[in-house]
Amino acid sequence: MVKYPLDFTFVCPSELIAFSDRISEFQELKAEVVGLSVDSKYSHLAWSKSPRKAGGLGGLNFPLISDITKEVACDYGVLIP
Repeated sequence: MVKYPLDFTFVCPSELIAFSDRISEFQELKAEVVGLSVDSKYSHLAWSKSPRKAGGLGGLNFPLISDITKEVACDYGVLIP
């Protein structure tokens, strides 16, 4: 699981794109990759459809999960109040 703070931020796209570009290496290890943030599924969809040159993800080879309730972030202790 790749946890990142928010969609449409300037920090996160490069890391998520790097994971996506190397997805075959994870699959060879029988590992699955998912991205998780506290944004909605609608925000995830818009960001994943936005071109990379415009700060978007331009499509990923793994799903993004919405943790809009912040339950998962709290369970993993990664939510900063």
